Amino acid sequence: MYYLWWEYLRCHDGYRETCLAGGQGKYAKLYSDFGDVHAEEFWDWWQANGVRLFAEPPPELVTELHAGTYVRKRADAVVMSIPLDMPMRIVSRQIKRQIASRQAAHRAARVAQGAVSQARYPVAARANLPALYKNLQAWQARQADPDMKLYELHAKLLGITDRVKLNDAANRIDWTNEMARRIRKARELIINVGLGFFPLIGLPRTGTKDQGKGR
Repeated sequence: MYYLWWEYLRCHDGYRETCLAGGQGKYAKLYSDFGDVHAEEFWDWWQANGVRLFAEPPPELVTELHAGTYVRKRADAVVMSIPLDMPMRIVSRQIKRQIASRQAAHRAARVAQGAVSQARYPVAARANLPALYKNLQAWQARQADPDMKLYELHAKLLGITDRVKLNDAANRIDWTNEMARRIRKARELIINVGLGFFPLIGLPRTGTKDQGKGR
């Protein structure tokens, strides 16, 4: 997922211009987070930026509340009183019994409400990784050969050289439509990755629109 995020951002012409300008320009704010994605290989970039951009915050630890501590009621925490003279095996058994059902209900509620990621850049939609990769391939092929017919690009990507298949009218129509669809989706993904959303086709919920410069 995050490798594809990086690759799609590298396809964004406006972001590339900001990178060439050393972080100055329309995408300066995004650059301050992602940096120059053209300057190094993915793994070097990931090691420097991956956790900071995409990791969820660390979970809270069990905390002792001292006498007189103000306790704010929270839906995601339970306050318990544990007698210190109670054997640990009994404490563990009782905590497990009381917490298990509450945790199950809490998880169910989060799923029903749509749990919100706390990452700086959360994944914006459910991803179909093979489809994202194919769309990226189609986009890159079009950029490399802007004058080649779409059905020829499709055949080139698949390594099809059979003249009978290449000259078949039905194949040409199907392949042209397939490539056009993939390129159109790739363009929307590239526009939105420049806004900080990936993988997203269509306008973000914020309604923000980026014209981009991709073909």
